[in-house]
Amino acid sequence: MPKYTVFVEGKAKKQFKKMPKEHQTRILAALTTLEAEGLSNKLDIKKLQGYQHHYRIRVGKLIRIRFELQENRTIIVYSISTREKAYE
Repeated sequence: MPKYTVFVEGKAKKQFKKMPKEHQTRILAALTTLEAEGLSNKLDIKKLQGYQHHYRIRVGKLIRIRFELQENRTIIVYSISTREKAYE
């Protein structure tokens, strides 16, 4: 039974589909860990400054997954992009 419910917004799904297959595999592994364990030490998670419940996961050197953690154990993934584009 997963600890958290992960929703991926439409924009993030489009970004995911544009990624190369090897990146997609690593992203799916990170999201699976996030769903099962939440803010786990297995993931490189950092709180985003200036936001109350927003975080990012670093997947390798290039990929950033940005999400919002809500009180009801729901995670909304709103961006999956490369490092250069993640913080525009």
